[in-house]
Amino acid sequence: MLHSTLLKKLNVNYILYSHVAAKTVRQSLKQELLKSARGRDVTSIKLFNFKDGVKGEELFPLEVTPQEEDKKVLQKASN
Repeated sequence: MLHSTLLKKLNVNYILYSHVAAKTVRQSLKQELLKSARGRDVTSIKLFNFKDGVKGEELFPLEVTPQEEDKKVLQKASN
């Protein structure tokens, strides 16, 4: 795992880092396994409002494709 100082310097959170790492692993798979792994390329995050320890309404779902995330990571790393 990357050191947290490096992640902070790149301004990258762990979710983004793990998604890019997973994509890299998927790209190294053999062709027969690659097709089934491609279905897991989208990151889905659900945010909920909690009050007094009880889960409330969903604030908004967030889905980010790997291409959007990769561009952000590369842009931050080049600065």
